[in-house]
Amino acid sequence: MNPKAKSPVGAMGLMQIMPETAKIVSRKYGVGYSKPIDLLRPEVNVVLGTAYLRDLMNDFGGNRIFTSAGYNAGPRRALRWQSTDGVCRDLATYVENIPFNETRNYVQKVVFYDYMYQHLLGVKEPVFIYENEKENCY
Repeated sequence: MNPKAKSPVGAMGLMQIMPETAKIVSRKYGVGYSKPIDLLRPEVNVVLGTAYLRDLMNDFGGNRIFTSAGYNAGPRRALRWQSTDGVCRDLATYVENIPFNETRNYVQKVVFYDYMYQHLLGVKEPVFIYENEKENCY
């Protein structure tokens, strides 16, 4: 929750947006962004971050696993890690084979915290893995 956060690789602000990603998203949605320092302003960072996250959710068919891997490591990597040999693998195999520890841990936390928040918000039957995520070929 540090709006001034900067990662070692250059991601900035609350939602840890890379400046190049911010530039692309700001053009697409007409969000006022002109230089990386703007990413330290929560009102800019959160708008750009949520727009980017929405784009990834749409691109990955609402699949949180691919979306969170793409948000953390880049969408091209998330695609590259999917099965290309025609053999469908299960979700756990996909996650466990993510080659970056940070991304693997991030994906696991996204799924876990989504489940926990459902419980805390009083959802009668929290869902750990959604149907659209079960149906994917990893």
